[in-house]
Amino acid sequence: EKTNIVNLLNTKDLALIDPDDKTILSTICKFYDHRPLFVDYDVRLDAMLQAFLQAGNSHMAIVQKLHNTDDQDPYFE
Repeated sequence: EKTNIVNLLNTKDLALIDPDDKTILSTICKFYDHRPLFVDYDVRLDAMLQAFLQAGNSHMAIVQKLHNTDDQDPYFE
């Protein structure tokens, strides 16, 4: 679910962290604040690029495909 992904962490975010400090992950996530950008599987590329521009510093997106059938609830893949 979308709500399960709350932040993105890049390995470069950890470059200056001293493991002996035992820093809590949420501290790093709050500092860098790489919020995920969610897009639909069938979005046009021009709209995708516009979404990146509006998001600001985002360079990665989580692509979701909605499965919608009559016999079950819709779900994202």
